Amino acid sequence: EKAVLGFYQSGHPFDVYKQEFGSLHLMKVAQLAREVGKSARVAGMLTGLRTIVTKSGRKMAILTIEDETGSCDITLFNRLYKEVESLLIVDQPIVILGKVEVDDYSGGARLVSEKLMTLQSLREQHVKYLRLRVASSKTESQGIDQLAFLLKPFCGGGCPVTIEYVGVESQADIRLGRDW
Repeated sequence: EKAVLGFYQSGHPFDVYKQEFGSLHLMKVAQLAREVGKSARVAGMLTGLRTIVTKSGRKMAILTIEDETGSCDITLFNRLYKEVESLLIVDQPIVILGKVEVDDYSGGARLVSEKLMTLQSLREQHVKYLRLRVASSKTESQGIDQLAFLLKPFCGGGCPVTIEYVGVESQADIRLGRDW
């Protein structure tokens, strides 16, 4: 939409992640200009990525992120860039912690990144457990087999899994073992 119309007609792609990022106390891009000299944490869609080779031959990057309030550039110096290079995928949400500076080119604000996280790494850090609710009509052997099939690729992770069984005459929480 944006490429054709110049704006998002049906909503910003970042809107899908608002609820998930809501509890993280993040700043909006439009608020950064009031925070020059301070640290800020902001989330947005990675919309641009330029790599630069410095005079000393080291690679660094300038990212552009966008949320529903605007866009800003993020500077990633060599050390951090090397750590997160493989995680930088355009059109994916990221969270940046950094120091807010004045962007002399645009007149707005930019961030010098100290830490960068993907949505996946944030989920892994903040998830307490996975709770699946299963009604008695869904617990036939086929349903249980299907559930096991769906969970199998994720076995051995660090997230405990609990199945909440809800039957006509009974109810129980079943916590799966560490293998799950």
